Amino acid sequence: MSNQEDSFVLLSTATIMVMNQQGKYQPYRALIYTASQATLITRDCLKKLNLEPSRTRVELAGIGGQILDRPYGVINLNFTSHFNLSKVFKTNALVVDKVTSYMTYLKFEEHQFHHLQGLQLADPQYPYTAPIDILLGAVIVFSLLKGAIKYGH
Repeated sequence: MSNQEDSFVLLSTATIMVMNQQGKYQPYRALIYTASQATLITRDCLKKLNLEPSRTRVELAGIGGQILDRPYGVINLNFTSHFNLSKVFKTNALVVDKVTSYMTYLKFEEHQFHHLQGLQLADPQYPYTAPIDILLGAVIVFSLLKGAIKYGH
């Protein structure tokens, strides 16, 4: 195992276009996370989309099964890729205060990710600090994935 200061892992983030109450799409940053059964959306994001959640009795549990919080409700989330608006994905999303902390900006050299050159990335702003508004859980993730896995060294 290498020194953590010398190694980087790019998290699976994406810029997605989310449908608001008026049927128009707005860009938001999402974390693609297969370890979550649920899809989550922040209350701030929900307010910007002008969507009203329905009530839910679901509780959120974290590592070790510890109950974390009750969501404020659930919404029907309609979204597309930022570079291909033709396919609309639909899932339910639980409304929470915060999905995760801001991602820390990591200074890295482009040559460390040479295997990504020429690829169209789901998150073109991947190295920059930005809020994560949505967590796309396993229930929807596998319908999003396509193509081959790229490994770097």
